[in-house]
Order: sequence, then C-alpha cells, then structure tokens
Amino acid sequence: MSWNAGGLDDAHWNDGGGNDMTWNPPGDKIEFDTGDFGGGKEFGGGDDACRNLVILLVIAPSLARPLELVSTVVKKECTKPRVFKGACRICDKEGHPASECPDKPADVCKNCKQEGHKTMDCTQNRKFDQHHIPDKLPEEAWAILKKASDEKDLEDFRDGIKIYSKAVPMATFDEIERKMREENFKVYLIGLDKEIADCHTLINLQGKLNCKFVVGYYFGDKPQRPNLKERWPQSSEENLKRLADAGIPLDRQIPKCVNCGQMGHGSRACPDERSVVEKVEVKCVNCNGMGHRARDCTEKRIDKFSCRNCGQPGHRSSDCTEPRSAEGVEFGHFAKDCPQGGGSRACRNCGEEGHISKECDKPRNLDTVTCRNCEEVGHYSRDCTKKKDWTKVQCNNCKEMGHTVRRCPKPVEGENAGDGFGDYGFGNNPGYDDMGGSRKDDGAFPESTPSWMNAGDGGTTVPTW
Repeated sequence: MSWNAGGLDDAHWNDGGGNDMTWNPPGDKIEFDTGDFGGGKEFGGGDDACRNLVILLVIAPSLARPLELVSTVVKKECTKPRVFKGACRICDKEGHPASECPDKPADVCKNCKQEGHKTMDCTQNRKFDQHHIPDKLPEEAWAILKKASDEKDLEDFRDGIKIYSKAVPMATFDEIERKMREENFKVYLIGLDKEIADCHTLINLQGKLNCKFVVGYYFGDKPQRPNLKERWPQSSEENLKRLADAGIPLDRQIPKCVNCGQMGHGSRACPDERSVVEKVEVKCVNCNGMGHRARDCTEKRIDKFSCRNCGQPGHRSSDCTEPRSAEGVEFGHFAKDCPQGGGSRACRNCGEEGHISKECDKPRNLDTVTCRNCEEVGHYSRDCTKKKDWTKVQCNNCKEMGHTVRRCPKPVEGENAGDGFGDYGFGNNPGYDDMGGSRKDDGAFPESTPSWMNAGDGGTTVPTW
C-alpha cells in the first residue's frame, strides 16, 4: 500500500483508478485536501459547515458518485432534525438512542434507590452508602468519639459520628449532644442558621431531607467569631431544639439548569431559548486594543517608565533635553496656544482673569492661602499656632525630610555652606503660602524677626505663647 502509486487492484490514496472511489479523484470530484470551504465542491477541515451534513461526506467512500456540499450553516442553526446513527448503548440495536430504547430499565431514584419515580419528586429519607464505614459495636463507636474529643481531633470526630450512626442507626444529633454533655466531652454539637444553595439540602443521620438547621462541631458552647453570634443559639435548651431538626449539607442529586436556573433538568433539555452569556472582553494593556492580551500583542512594547516627552528610557520628562513634543495633542498645539480657549487663567488671589496671583495688586485673600505646616486654609505657615511638623521639613543640604540644614548630619557643601536657615526647612513647594509667587511677595521669614520656626535651631528663643 502506497500513498501515490498507480494501479487499480490496490488501495491507494491518490491513484487514478477509473471506477473505484478514491480520496483524491480526478475531474469533477470533491477535493478533500483543500483545508477550507473555498467554494464550489471543495471541502476541508473548517468548522463552518453543519455537522449533520458533514457526516455524510465522511462515510461516503462506498458510494458510486461523489457528494456535494448543499449547506454551509452551522450545526446550531440547522433546521433539519438530527438523524441518530449508530447502536443503542443499552440493547446494542441500531436506529434509536438509549433515551428512546424500548428495553430501557426503569429509572432508579438517586435519593431512596427505589424505582417508580424521579429524584425530583422523591420525599423519602436518603439512603446512605455505608459500605466503606467499619462495623463497630455501640460501645466501641462511642469510645472512638470520646478519644477524638479528648484529643480535640475534629477529623476523627466526624469519622466517629459516621461509625456511631451506623452502629446506632436511630441515634439523633440532639440525643448524641445530651449524652456528650453528661460525659463532659470537649466537642460540642451546635445547630446554626445557614443559607445553602439550591443544589444542596440538609439531611440528618436518619436521612430526613430539608432540615432547618446545620450541625457544626466546636470546642465550646459560646461563639468565638463575630460572624457566628447571629447564627448561634441563645441557650443550651434552644440548641437541643435546633439539633432535633438539624442536618449536614449534602447534594440533592438533582441537576440545575444553567440556562433558566430551574431544578430538574440540564441546559441541553431546557425548553427555554438559549440565554446570551455576556463575555468579558479582553483589552491589551500595551496597545489598548480589544480582543487580545499583552502577551499576544504584535505591537512594539511600550515602556511605562520611559520619558513621556521623547519616549526614551532612563530619564523623566522633567529632565528631558529634547524639545517639547506635541505628539498626541489633538490639534498639534499646546493648551496655551489653543484657538478654542485653554484652561482658566484666573488669578488665584482675586479670581479675575488677565493676570496671575504674583502680579495681583489687590490685598492678599487668606481664604486662598494654605498653611504648609498644618495644611489648613486661612493663614501662612509663619503664623501657624500648631506644633511644627518636621515630617514636612526638607533639608537644603541632603534633601532629606525631617530636619533643617543646621541639624543635618552631613557636611554642608556648595552654596548652602554658612546658611543656617536655607529655605527654613520647607523647600520650594509651589501652591503654599505664596500662591504661586516668590517668597519675596509676602516677606516670609525675615532673618531679623524672632519666630518659632527657628527656635531650637540655634536662633532667637521665642517667648511663651
């Protein structure tokens, strides 16, 4: 057998036989090696065609003439009923699926293991599978519980409850709790309020469904967490009443449809129309494009820490030596040159336009002044009555916060040498006190005036307030 050999008697993939059905027949026949639905009679490995019709092409080598693709609708849009082909998995007969098999046995309820009704309609007690639980005498099972309680091992205690329930099938949670209190167990059974999902139900040791409270295992009879106080019983008597109608959350064994949210069927058997699921659209953080992630982005990687002016790494835009770039600006100009009008140029002192605060000829408006010490409005830092905040003081020598030049542990260098006051510890912070102007505008901190700002720094001592 070869891939491209001649001859008529052998089975070939690409031979030129006359009457046999080949995978690549000449002439006006279907091409199976195209890889897409290019049009005409070509057929390939795409997923655009309806699978109800594609299956006919796959099983067609025994036919005398080639088939033609008559539809390109997807499977979910096909209006023709799907024809079942194959053997039934129950009776091994062809012509019907297992759901329609006449020899199909009666459905067995997953809850009570009985025939004649569905799990959705069952009201009987749950039948537990206890084959994996060891058989013990009641005394031996109780000894296991006692040992787990003394060792404060909740995992062994939970297993001991199962063993004891198998040894004493009629023992309830409230009866077990009473007996535990008589023997001073260290573990407590507490009945708690708890909301459970629709797919779960609370079942007690006898298999009763739809109990009201959930059983919890704790090392004390008082709530240890704040979120348990509202769910905790008020007294031991109330706890015993709750335990009489308490259980453990288990699966209902009933399917829940993710399409309509109803119990009793899956999404495939849902009679309602298929709901549209809103998918979260992926956005690339590199190019801000939609539909792909940054790891799959074909654009050049953008350095988030590069200069915003020239785009080169290694420096900030404030230190950039290149001319200011207008790239990305809407009309290729700056705000101050905008023909449509830029931002407000009103004076921060008087609110009038046409000048800035340092050029204002009106008296200073203290309502626009923010203290650099307490950050309150209405006064300058030199007039602040609060204690000096050293965390906002910057040294002019080492540029560190928390001290002035006089207290700087490093040697004074350059033009700061011999200047004990510098900028009085606050540095050049625009937007405070001077309203954008220079320090000469308000005459802040004259060296000849006693002030609490230089008290303790070797300057003039300030009298008591």
